[in-house]
Amino acid sequence: MSSDSWLESFIAENRGVLRWRLRELVPYDLIEDVMQESFLRIFDHCGNTPPLYPKAMLFRIARNVAIDLLRRNETHQKHLPALTLLSQEFSLSSDVADQAGHRESLDSMFEAINQLPPKSRQVFILRRYEGLSHSEIGQRMGISVSTVQTQLARAIRLCHDYLEQQEKQQSARECQAIADYKKRDPNVY
Repeated sequence: MSSDSWLESFIAENRGVLRWRLRELVPYDLIEDVMQESFLRIFDHCGNTPPLYPKAMLFRIARNVAIDLLRRNETHQKHLPALTLLSQEFSLSSDVADQAGHRESLDSMFEAINQLPPKSRQVFILRRYEGLSHSEIGQRMGISVSTVQTQLARAIRLCHDYLEQQEKQQSARECQAIADYKKRDPNVY
């Protein structure tokens, strides 16, 4: 199967489900932009060789593109709860590759949280997992609301940077594995 037909069929098969999963994450008029960028990035990561788990990779890339887009539009605070919802939707998938990709994403998220500086980690956990308000966190930790906001923004940025780096490393490993396999048996692709 040629790379063009692989890519065309992959897009055709996954366009609807990706649009559906993005509907609560980004404004309607930006969904097509996120989708197009996501498909382009998948192609850019591996060239003409399809990745081992293209669907899981697509959803991970789409999530990152959406986060970048929301940051650029300075509306990420309004849509951040949708990221959690999107993450939960991924866990409902019955595809084993999707489940493996989701589990890997959760492990990476826990690693990202664990690598945070102690104060940022505590603020992040109190806000995201215990649901405390900024003022409640400030009172509990004995810090100002502006410090809570600064620490939370720092934690989100550091987690995003960590996850983005992990994704790049994973994509490189997948592409290398494909290249190594292709060298061993050039008749496969």
